[in-house]
Formats: sequence, C-alpha cells, structure tokens
Amino acid sequence: MHNESKTRCLYFSDRIISAMKSVVDYPLTIIEAPMGYGKTTAIKTLLTQTDATVLWQKIHDNSLTNFWNTFSELFSKHDVQLSRRLKDLGVPTDSLMLEASLNIIDSMNFENKTILVLDDYHLIQNEVLDKMIAYLVESDIYNLSIILSVRFTEFNRLEEFKLKGYLMFITKETFEFNPEEIRAYFKLCGKPLNLEKATQLYTYTEGWISALYLLMLNFESEDNDYDTTDIYSLMDKVVFKPLDEKSKDLLLSMCIFEGFTAQQAQEIWGRDNAESRINLLVSKNAFITYDAKEKKYDLHSILRSFLEDELHKKAPEYKRKLYKAASWWTHTQGQYLLSMHFSDLASDFESLMKSIEIDKGHSINSDHKDLIIKYVEKCPLEIKAKFPFAMLIYLRRMFTFNETELFKKASQEFMINLQKVNDVPKTYVNKLLGEYYLIMSFSGYNDIEKMSEFHQKSCALLNEPSEIMDNKASWTFGSPSVLYMFHRKSGSLLAEVATIKKAMPFYYELTEGHGSGAEYMMAAEHYYFTGNFEDAEIEVHRVLQLASAIQQNGIIICALFLQIKLAFMRADFQRIQALFNEIRTLVNEKNLYLFMHTLDMCEAQFYSNIHVKRLIPAWISKGELTNTRLFFPTMPYLNLVYGRVLLINEEYLKLIGIADHFMKLANIFPNLLAQIYTQIYLAAAYKQIFRQTEALSALKVALEMALPDKILMPFVENADYVKSLLEELHIQGLYPLEIEEILGIYKTYQKSTKHIVREYFTEDKPVLTERELEIALLAAKGLSNKEISSKLFISTNTVKTQLKNIFEKLGIHSRSLLSPYFEEQQIIKSI
Repeated sequence: MHNESKTRCLYFSDRIISAMKSVVDYPLTIIEAPMGYGKTTAIKTLLTQTDATVLWQKIHDNSLTNFWNTFSELFSKHDVQLSRRLKDLGVPTDSLMLEASLNIIDSMNFENKTILVLDDYHLIQNEVLDKMIAYLVESDIYNLSIILSVRFTEFNRLEEFKLKGYLMFITKETFEFNPEEIRAYFKLCGKPLNLEKATQLYTYTEGWISALYLLMLNFESEDNDYDTTDIYSLMDKVVFKPLDEKSKDLLLSMCIFEGFTAQQAQEIWGRDNAESRINLLVSKNAFITYDAKEKKYDLHSILRSFLEDELHKKAPEYKRKLYKAASWWTHTQGQYLLSMHFSDLASDFESLMKSIEIDKGHSINSDHKDLIIKYVEKCPLEIKAKFPFAMLIYLRRMFTFNETELFKKASQEFMINLQKVNDVPKTYVNKLLGEYYLIMSFSGYNDIEKMSEFHQKSCALLNEPSEIMDNKASWTFGSPSVLYMFHRKSGSLLAEVATIKKAMPFYYELTEGHGSGAEYMMAAEHYYFTGNFEDAEIEVHRVLQLASAIQQNGIIICALFLQIKLAFMRADFQRIQALFNEIRTLVNEKNLYLFMHTLDMCEAQFYSNIHVKRLIPAWISKGELTNTRLFFPTMPYLNLVYGRVLLINEEYLKLIGIADHFMKLANIFPNLLAQIYTQIYLAAAYKQIFRQTEALSALKVALEMALPDKILMPFVENADYVKSLLEELHIQGLYPLEIEEILGIYKTYQKSTKHIVREYFTEDKPVLTERELEIALLAAKGLSNKEISSKLFISTNTVKTQLKNIFEKLGIHSRSLLSPYFEEQQIIKSI
C-alpha cells in the first residue's frame, strides 16, 4: 500500500465502536463534540456494519423550510405518498401539527431497523424541532432510532431522557485518542511511534483526531516535526501549500458549496479536467471525500472553514467572478434562493431579479422574508425598473408578510418605473398594470366594493388570467365563514351581500374561479344568522355545487360547517358527525393542512355550544393560539371561538381581561361578527360575577351592532348565558320584537341541545374494557407508549392498537383529549 493511501486509513477506538453498537438500543442518541473529532466519519462508517437502514440528513443552515423539505424526502424510500404528506404538512409549529407529523411517521411501518441521522443538528436546533424529536422519542416508534450529531447541544430534556433510558449521550471524550490509541492509529497508517512520542502528541493535541491526522502528514514530510501552532496553520502547511495553483483555485471555487458534483466543479471552475483533479485530491487526503451513492464530493468542515478564510483574502474581482458563476449554475439547477444568495454576493442584481421572476415567489416563505427584503432593498432603482414582474411578485409577498410600509414603498416605486417604460407594446404595459391592480386589491381587504374596483380595472387591462395569482391557495385564509370575513359595517349586510355577488365574477375571470361560490356562501350565512334556515339550506347546496366543480376547498369547508349548524337546529347529531367526518376526510386526503386548525375551530365552536368540554381540541381549550397555520385575517374568528370556551370553562375574569384585545384585532379590517360575539361574551362573563350593569351595557352594544342587520343567531347560541339579560332588556322595552324572535328561536336551539346531550353524551356512554381503561388512564396522565408498555408488561404495538380502539370508542382523535374526558367523568381524580 502506498504511503499516501495508508494515511487515509480509519481507526476507531474500542470506546467508539462500543458506543456506536449501542445506538440501535436507544430511541435517541446525541453525539456532542467540536468540529474535527470524527463524529460524522464514525457514524457513517460504523453504521454500515449494522443491518440498519440509515436515513442521513446533513444540515447546512438554520432554515426550517429547507430542513423540513429534506427531512420529509428522507422517508420516500419507505412510503412516497406519506413522505409527500409529511412535506405538505410543513414544519410542525404547534401541538396539533406535531401530532399530525407523528401520526404520518408512525404510519410508515419500518420493517427493518431504521436510524435517522441529523448531522450538524446544532445549526438548526430550536424549540420547535426539539419538541418534534421529543414527540418521536416518547412515542417509541417501532424500529426507529434517531442520532443527533452536534458540536454543542441545548436539548432541554437531555437529563430527563437520560434518566428515563431514552437517550445515550456521547461526548467528545469518547472520540479523544489516548497515547496507546495514537500509537495504534499511526501504526495502521504506516508511521509507527514509540510511547514517548505518542504521549508527546497526546499532550499537543489532547487526542483530537483532525490535529493528529495533520501532524501525521506533517510528520511524513518534516521528519518528527510536531509543531502545532494552530489547526489552520497546520492545514495551510500540510494540505494547502503543497498543492499546485490550479488545485488551490479549484478548491477555493468549491468551498462556497456544502457539497458539489463533478459537473458542477467543471462548470463553475471553468477549466479542463476538474473531475480528474478533484479525484486526485480525494486520494491524497481525508479532508475531501466522495459519496458514490450521491455522486457528490464533500469538503470536511475544517478544510472548508480554512478555504473560506483564504477566499476572503482574494481580490474583489476574483470573488465577484466566482459568485457570478455560482449564481448562474444554481439558477440553471432551479435553486433560485441559492442563486439569489450568490447574485447578492456578486452584486449582480439583474441575475437576482431574474431568479425572482422565474421562481414566481414559490421558494420565498416566512423563513426567507428578511433575505428577500434585503436583496430588493439593496437593488438599484434602475435595475428594479427593468424587472417589473419581479417587483410585482415582491409586492405580493410583502402583502402576505404583512409588511405594510414596504408594500406601500414598493407599489409607489413600481408605478414610477412603469411611467418611464418606453419602446414596449401597449399590451405589455396593460398586462403589468392589470397584475398590479389585482395585487393592490388586497390593500382594500375586507372592503368588497374597494377590492372590486381594483378587480374591474384589472379585468379591463388583462386579456387572460393572472400569471401571479394561484387559484389553489386558500381564498378564505382558513376562516370557516365568509360572512365573518366581509361583514364590516352595521346596517350594511344586505348591501354587502349584493356587492359581493356583483364583484366576484370579475375576480373569477382574473383567477380562473378562485373562491368560486363565495358570494352564495355569504348569502347562505346571511339567511342563517337572521334565522331563515330554509333559504340557508337551499343556498348552501348552490355553494357546494360551484365550489366542488373546481375544488375550492376553503369554500367547501365553510358550506359543510354551515350545514352542521343547520343540522343542529334539527337535532340531527348523526348528520353532524357525518359532516365533521367529511371535513376531516377532505383535509386528510387532500393534505389541506391549513384547514386542520379550521376543523378544530369548528369542533371547538360546536362542542363548546353544547358544553361537551372533552371534545374541544386541547390547544384551543388551553389558549395556545399562537403559531397556528391560520392567516392573520382569521385570528379574530379564533378569538370568537376561544371566548366561548373561556365561558364554559368558567374563566370569566380572564375573558373580561382579554376582551379588549379581542376587540382590537376584530377592529383592524374590521370583522363585525367577531365584535358582536365578544360583546355577548362580555355580557355573559359580567353576569356570572354579578355585575349586572356592565352585563346589560355590553349586551346593548352587541344588539346595537347586530340588529340593524337582523343578526340573531349569536344571541341564540349564547342565550344559555344571556337569556335573563335579554328578558330584562325586553321588559325595559329595548328591541322587543327582535328579542322575542331571539328567545323564540332559542326554544328550538335549547331543545336540540338537550336532545343531543341526552342521547349522545349522558345515557349511552362508551364502555372501555378493563385493560383499555388502564391504558387510557395512563395515557391521560402523560405517559408515553413505551412507559405504558413497561408498566403494564405489554408491547408498545399493543399499546398503540388499544389506543386506536379507545379513541374510536370515545369519539376522539388524539391522546390530548383523554384527560378532558376523564375529568368530565370524574375518574382521573381518583387515580
């Protein structure tokens, strides 16, 4: 064996080998050591000696979106469809999404032992991902183990998981070579040492493998020279300086990438024989490796860090040329965000704007908001003027990011630049202006008339549907009610319904039917809220016909939820259950993950109205309202639901305390329906703490907002709390006819409530077997599947199966609802 080949030999101490053999026995292993201690090499090499399937993810940055896309793709070899569902779900930012992601991964059924490796996890470690990993670990998914390779960790449940036996924690001490191991390593590489020299090397390096490797190369060329001034000086002396200038240049060109292909090196470096040159470099040292499966080369993090420092010293023109080539390459590969990054480094703003145009904003999400703002703000005005479509895309993103000032600034710049456009066809100018008016219509949300003015202007200029708008996006922002979205002024509801019927055809023409059925949905809800249930039923069927024709799922969910309300007035609980299941099937089968929160809102509103606390989703009951997928315009509706939950949970003082916040949010657009409900809740809460004057005052405000439009149902739905207040106001002669009508409808509403509760929630309670009850009680206390299996001496698979049966019997969909169920049954208190 040639010497240079032998120096690439890998040596692992007995400690490392023993530790790596044990990872298969733990749900989670964290390997913590600084850069250059051989973590990645040890994991990759030693796991190949097991029968496990390895899912490897190298983390390059702190982008949650980039992480999630790659993470989801890892599972495609097990199940392509479930992998796609996981990707569509997106980063699980709350308990609802965490549970959904866990269910998808748990459904993959790993037939062989599978080890998921997250390499350089410290680059992205945060509370969201730590919670997800904790969920996976505690669920003890059969045949799945996780390894986190980190330079440092802040995993806040580390000690707890160690005590529970869930976690093996491997530190840098495991990877440090003692003098005898240094001797064995050098001998394997053809450089035998005596114990004295090995002890001297240990003193210099403290057993750090990267320093030992460089010293061995240095030893080879300098005959027993152990100078260890610093690792970068060694890297320069032993690895970099001996190279010819072309090889140095090639490495500098590639250090800006996490990994690269032979073609990539050839195209960006721009000289002949890139592949043969890089292969020669691979053969000579262990800091450059080739992954035959991925067909990619990797630079070790120490070498890459050194090269980045060397690149920084280069002349500006050298770097600009390199970044420009990298921008071109990544653009051709469809890596538009990375292309923008390199264009920015090269100050090549024309290429940057081209990437924005071609990408159409699809790669730009909230993770990248600050970056895209930085890029466009740096871009000279004359370049922006050359790329009006890029600026339109930027405008749309600034609206979705709620960046009001930047939206105004960019729209002004766009119009100024458009006026300067010369020597282009008028059709092109009209197209730009038409797209601009369509985007500007959102600045008028939720004023139907104002939005429609923009739509009509846009229609007059565009001869084809918009290229910028996507009719697959949620028209409702996740709201289960169109009337909630667009009823903004007391006394104007009929006019608003008429206006939306006139307005929507223009919008449909621009967007190929985005939101189809919305105008009839608002009409149907108008009928419902004014107590005209028959016409509401007729209209909602029209909605379903229109919305289903082009899969406008947000509108379909609004229609199904209104059908639930109408079925309730008939006390038809079986129909209600069927409709909720229809929504759930739609959400799950079509991966409509935004609407998971919408479904929970609908269930929380329904079950809080009939006082069945156990079926109210836990995140709403606990008030965990941040980090949902719901868009900002829907937040007042979530508050509308949460207010009722606070009422039935008897949290009257909290409700009164946060009512101002509810009103403030509901006033932004404004959303009058949310304001009406909030004032009714205030009246109810004040009544419960015996503040009659404040209660009557709040109820009067609600009536004053609602009755000019004959809106009755918010009072009917909450008459279980405000009936006596309504009767008091009736005696005072305030709105006598309307209050009589409210109380008349309430008799039917109350009768339906009593019937459903009596028939489905008190008499025939689901019966659990003794074993099911044991498992359910332990799960309700927060024990994981593994802990339950250990306590009851049964397998984790049995626990999973039994829990599914339990959920089915209790009519719930997650373990988070077990505790509320037992609290309601007054069982959990006796555990």
